[in-house]
Amino acid sequence: MKLRNALGMMIALVLALLIVSAQNAAGGYSANPVVVMSELPDGDYEVGDEVTFTVNVFEKGERVDADNITVTVGWYFEDRKVNATPTGTPGVYEVTFTIQENDSYEGEIDIFITVEVGNVTSGDYIYFYLYEGEEEPEVEVEAKPTSSSLLKPGETFTCEVTVTEDGEAVNADDKDITLYGPEGTEKLNWTKTGKGMYMITYTVPDHITDYKKFSIHIYVDVGNLTEYAYATFTVLDIQVWYEKGSVNKTELVATFWVNDLDGNVVNGAQVKIEYDHDNDYFTARLMKSGTTVNGSVELTLPHANLTGIYVTITVKITNRTYLIGTGIDWDMEEMEEPEVPEPSEEEFDVVPEDMGYETGQHTYDFTAYNYSEPWASDWVYYYAGFYGSPCRKVLAFGKVKTNAEGEFSISFSTPSDEGMYIMIFFQAATGDAEYEGQSNDGRAYEQATVFLSKLTVEGSVKSSSVKISAKGALKLNDTNDFQVTIPGESGFLMVFIIPVDAEPDSQMEAYPFILWALILPADIPLMTGTQTVSVLLPAYLPEDQKFLFVVVSLNDEGLKYNYLMLKVGQSGGTGDDDDDDGGFFPGFEGITVAAALGVALVAMRRKRR
Repeated sequence: MKLRNALGMMIALVLALLIVSAQNAAGGYSANPVVVMSELPDGDYEVGDEVTFTVNVFEKGERVDADNITVTVGWYFEDRKVNATPTGTPGVYEVTFTIQENDSYEGEIDIFITVEVGNVTSGDYIYFYLYEGEEEPEVEVEAKPTSSSLLKPGETFTCEVTVTEDGEAVNADDKDITLYGPEGTEKLNWTKTGKGMYMITYTVPDHITDYKKFSIHIYVDVGNLTEYAYATFTVLDIQVWYEKGSVNKTELVATFWVNDLDGNVVNGAQVKIEYDHDNDYFTARLMKSGTTVNGSVELTLPHANLTGIYVTITVKITNRTYLIGTGIDWDMEEMEEPEVPEPSEEEFDVVPEDMGYETGQHTYDFTAYNYSEPWASDWVYYYAGFYGSPCRKVLAFGKVKTNAEGEFSISFSTPSDEGMYIMIFFQAATGDAEYEGQSNDGRAYEQATVFLSKLTVEGSVKSSSVKISAKGALKLNDTNDFQVTIPGESGFLMVFIIPVDAEPDSQMEAYPFILWALILPADIPLMTGTQTVSVLLPAYLPEDQKFLFVVVSLNDEGLKYNYLMLKVGQSGGTGDDDDDDGGFFPGFEGITVAAALGVALVAMRRKRR
C-alpha cells in the first residue's frame, strides 16, 4: 500500500473530522468520551489480498467493550459489512476481509467503523490505496567533490559522478554538463572510471575578474529517464574578517579587514555592505561603503527599526570583484526566544512543552487549561496514536491528574519509522451533559488535540560524530592545520573569535559574544570522512581571546555540528566522550555575515525588553 502522504492525509483527516467530529476535533470542542482508534499496518495490497487491522475502543482512559460494532468497507453506496471479532482483550477487535473489485473507487479503499457503548455512539474512519504494480526503475545521480571546494586561480576542482538504477551501478546513455560561472557558461565533459562512475575535472583560469561560487549542473539520461545532480565550488584568493565595534540602540560600528592568502593586509579594497532597513512607512535598502587603509575600514550601520537582515557584501580590489552573502535572510523576530503558545480563551486546551517527539521511550510534558485558567488538580484522559495517514499504532492511553498549575506528563515509546507524526487526544469533563447520549456518566467532555512531529529542527544537533583536532599549537600570522571528520555527505567550517571566558553551548548563548568572524569565505567547504583542513589566521587578529572553530556536517537527515575552542599557543580536539545534546548552531551558508550584523542587535533588543 503506497500512501499518498500529502493530499491523501488531508482528505483522511477532513473525513474523519466530519464522521467523528467530537473525537478528532481540535482543542476546545465538545468531545465524544468514547474514543475509537483503528490500527492499520502498512503494506502493499491488491484486489484479492486479505487485509487485517485492529479496532481499539476506549472510554475515560480505559479500554471498554462495545455493545455493538459495525464495520463497512467500500466507497459510499458500494460499501459492504465485514465482521469485527473480539480478541479476548477488552475493547480490542480484529477485522479481516478480502479486497473485492467493487471495494475501491479509483484505487481507494474506505473503511468506516461505528461503535456503541452504553448510550454513546462513536466511530472511526481509515483508508488506503491499492498497490498499482511495479514502479518505474529509480535512477539516481550523485555528484561528490573529490577535491577541495575552495580554490585559488590555477587550481583544479574534481568531482566524482555515480549513476545507479534501483541501487545498482549503471552506465549513462547520455549526459549534459554545464558549468555556470561568474563569466558565463561552459560545457564540460567527464571521464569514465568504472561502471556508472565518471570524473569531472575543471581547472580555474589564472585570471578571473569575478570571484564567487561556481556551479556544475549535470543531466544524465538512462533509458527514457533523465536525472539531475550538481556540484559547487568557490574561487577565492583573499580573506575578509569582521570585527565587532560599539553598539547602541541605533547603530552598530563594524570594522572589516581584508588580507591575501599569505596573510598580507590589502590596502585600497572597497568594501560595500547593503542590507534591508524598515522604517515606519517602507523597507529601504541601505548601503554603506569605505576603502581599506592599513587593511581595514570602519563602517557605521544604523539599525533603529531593523526587523530583518538581507545582506550583500561586495569587495572590489582593482579589477577584481568578490561577492559574499547574497541571499542571506535573517528575521530578527525569529531570533527571539520562543514563546509557549497561548491557550484557548474560551475552551479546554492542552499546550505541549515541545512540538516534537523523539524515537524511543520518552516523557512529554503538557499544561492543561480551561478558559485560559490552569486545569488544576483534575483528571485528563489521553489517547496517543502513531500516524501516517491512518493510525499505525496506539502508543499510549490512560488518565493523569494535573498539579495546581495544570501541568502533567505522559510517557510512551515511539517507533523509528520515517514520515510519521503523533496525534494525542486529550479529554476532560468540564461540565454536565445537556442531552441523552452525550456521555454515559452524565458529564460533558471537551477535547484538545496535539500534533507532535519528529524532532529534527532541521536535523540540527551537537554531535560527537563530528570531530575537529588541531595538528599543532594555534598560531597567528600562519596557516593552521586541523584534522576534521564529517559523517554526513558534506560539511563546512566556520571561524569565530569570542571572549576568553565565553562558553557557547547554543546559538542564542554563543552569538552575542562574537567579537570577530571570518566572513569571506563565509564557510570553508569540507568533504565526507576524515581530512586535513588549513585555516590562515592573519597577524592582526587578537592574541588574548578565544578562537571558536565550528564544524558542520550535512546530509538528508539534517545538520550536526561540533566545535573546538582554543587560545593562541594551545592545541587539542573534540573527543569521543563529548556529550551529544540538542544545542543548535545554524548551518546555512553565510551565517557569519548575519551574525556579524545581527547578534549584537539581538542582545540589545533583549536588554530593552
